[in-house]
Amino acid sequence: ASQNLADNTYDTSAARREKARSQAARASQLDPQSVRAALAVAGTLDEAGSEAEMLRILRALHQRAPDDQQVIFRLIQAEGQAGNEAAVRDLFRELRALSRTGLLPLSLWFEELRLRRLGRFAEAEAILEEMLAGPVVLRGAYYEKLNLLMRSWHDLPEAGPFIETIPTRFRQEPAFGSAIGYYWL
Repeated sequence: ASQNLADNTYDTSAARREKARSQAARASQLDPQSVRAALAVAGTLDEAGSEAEMLRILRALHQRAPDDQQVIFRLIQAEGQAGNEAAVRDLFRELRALSRTGLLPLSLWFEELRLRRLGRFAEAEAILEEMLAGPVVLRGAYYEKLNLLMRSWHDLPEAGPFIETIPTRFRQEPAFGSAIGYYWL
């Protein structure tokens, strides 16, 4: 819980980070085989700027629990932060081979955002298309596709028809309404 509070920027104070670190270490001592405890330890290392150690732990966890979607999800993020593109591609291949539910949609979303930050818009758009075609569509996929069309591609003619494909319940949300209004004003 402390790690979640720090990860989600609810409380990023030094005291909260230290509490998360000590709780994760304690959980790992109580159950050295716990994948969740090891994930918590890795998360605290990321916060502390110990990316190499975090990657070592996540890679070892992946060897121990190769089908654990949370492990793969965190490893995709870590390998992406480290710029290990081949590892990211391989891990996504593994994740896609697992159930199409679970963390795949969220993993795809994070990867799309990472690629867009790198200016790799065509790859980001391909991921968004995959997300929008999947059985579980995150509402954020529509929002990010709209952002990609308008902020990255600057493609107003394509954005208009795309907006019509966004489910009405989403278009009526303030975030979508604001974005749509912003782009057209």
